[in-house]
Amino acid sequence: MKNMLKSYFYQIVIIVLLLVSYNTANAQMININSMTPSTHPLTIPQTSTITTNNGSGAVTFIIKNTNPFPAILDTVSYYIQGAGTQATELWYSSTSLTNATTAAAPAWTQIVNASVNAPLANTMQPLLTGLNFVIPGNTTYRFQLIRSGLGYGGTGSCAAPSSPTPDSFSNSGIVLGVGNYKIGGTVCPNNTVGFGQATMSFVPRYFVGKVSLTLQSAPCAGMPNHDTVLGNPNPCPGVQSCYYLTGNNPNSGLSYQWLQSSVSANGPWTVMTNDTNSSMCLVPPQPGPTWYTCVTTCDTSGLSDTATAIAVTPATFSPFSPCYCNNSTATITTLGDIGQFSVGTLSNPATPPPLINNVNSVNGYSNFDTLTPIPTFIQGQSYPISMQPTFSSSATYAGWVKAWIDYDHNTAWTAPGEEIMNLATNSTNLATGNFTVPTTALPGLTRLRVVYNMLGTQAATQPCGTYNYGETEDYVVNILAAG
Repeated sequence: MKNMLKSYFYQIVIIVLLLVSYNTANAQMININSMTPSTHPLTIPQTSTITTNNGSGAVTFIIKNTNPFPAILDTVSYYIQGAGTQATELWYSSTSLTNATTAAAPAWTQIVNASVNAPLANTMQPLLTGLNFVIPGNTTYRFQLIRSGLGYGGTGSCAAPSSPTPDSFSNSGIVLGVGNYKIGGTVCPNNTVGFGQATMSFVPRYFVGKVSLTLQSAPCAGMPNHDTVLGNPNPCPGVQSCYYLTGNNPNSGLSYQWLQSSVSANGPWTVMTNDTNSSMCLVPPQPGPTWYTCVTTCDTSGLSDTATAIAVTPATFSPFSPCYCNNSTATITTLGDIGQFSVGTLSNPATPPPLINNVNSVNGYSNFDTLTPIPTFIQGQSYPISMQPTFSSSATYAGWVKAWIDYDHNTAWTAPGEEIMNLATNSTNLATGNFTVPTTALPGLTRLRVVYNMLGTQAATQPCGTYNYGETEDYVVNILAAG
């Protein structure tokens, strides 16, 4: 009897080892590189003329999974020109596969938004890791990678593109489409996938990086393994944050259901509608905490694993919050600045400097958030706004000026109605206008930002990111409730 039990035990061990071996053998890891590939043994060598020769903060590309089984996008690597830490976002869309559409809901969904350090300049390096993002079989997704100063390949326009080659790369049934790669036709830009800049203003532009995926060719068996929910436990207030699962599940046939609780890490739990992927993104409610977990189920065995929950408490809002992007500045501090900025009762400085030959016109960024008295605005009321440039030499230049107020206290200036100034400037005249404070603006202190992009364009004048000439200024303003 003892020998019989021992025999059964060995048979079970052998079966388990065979299952593990089978699943491991059928979980294939691949890399697809749009530059000249590295010597990684799982990268198929492909000749490429794509290099980073341009850039304005974002680029789009597609990944097509032609296999009948899912693929997991694990890592996005990129050729980074400037080392340092920057906010980095990855979005995807199953419907906006071509043409210019800004990465925003409902057509786009954010996969991750994180502060990422790229320690090496002019080097291909992992940028986003541990994504664990599932691309179903026979499915094409378009992605947008956003990071301040992100470079890309290609110059020109649809009429006269520079056209580096090729525009697609393949490995084991996975296609990486970049630049002038087209879907559903041959017309640029209507059928083109590769656009540059966050507002998708330049086409065709080329992703200069590498994607690493795991092919889920073997169906799951037994108990899945997703240990913990990872993500930012203290995200910026009012900003979308993304959460994903740890654990190794290189198999197909897995289902996901995210749950949330406002009570404790042990529930009670509420099912989150439509959050059925291995990652999910949302704007965590304030003040928190809110707990999030995910149940991973193997469809064939019916067994499930519930990940250890994460407690999320958004940071307390402040107009001085470090959550505001701090990379808005001119990179060349000569030629032109903001001479005088006026909004409501505020004029800074009280007397405008000379228009030309101003030796003090050397600022790329100026912080006036401690300036007093703090200007006050009332919900529903209209106010004047103006900007007078100043120049360091006898020459004068045209440009563009925009200003924003963070009305919803989410430490960003992206909500509709937050842009309060959007004007071209000529070489001598004031840029003047008016704006109305929305009735939905949250009362209290908040931040105003004005950006003068000398020699810049309307599309390139944004609240975050660098530009060549001009100046960014920050202020604190006070919003009062109507009545």
